[in-house]
Amino acid sequence: MSGVGHVRRSIVLDLDGSTYECEVTNVTLTPSTSTATATALCADGVIQDVGVPVWTLDVAYLVDHNVGSFYRFLLGNVGATVGYTYEPDPITAPGVTYSGTLTVVPGPAGGESGSFESGNVTLPVNGEPVITDPIVP
Repeated sequence: MSGVGHVRRSIVLDLDGSTYECEVTNVTLTPSTSTATATALCADGVIQDVGVPVWTLDVAYLVDHNVGSFYRFLLGNVGATVGYTYEPDPITAPGVTYSGTLTVVPGPAGGESGSFESGNVTLPVNGEPVITDPIVP
């Protein structure tokens, strides 16, 4: 298989039935896995095991204070469990989606003088993302 890369030009980000791709500048599904290590007092005595991945949906966004914006969605749904669908490349690989549920946490607003107001938020994903491939006829 040859190598394939994608320049991100467009995404689909749906949270609880509303889309926000025109307000976000970066979306990343991030796994975090802990590793437990024990060292026994013998040759080859290092024992390691890895835990279950814990996922987050990390979103960088432009702040819009108006009703219906991504920022206001975060503020209005703190603690709620909502469905999400993330399609990372709807142009060159349409139909590949990641979905599941996540817990909404609030995100920051602000910025420096002369710059766009922006924020970053880490949304805890419940379980692992479900990957759906497009149906090819």
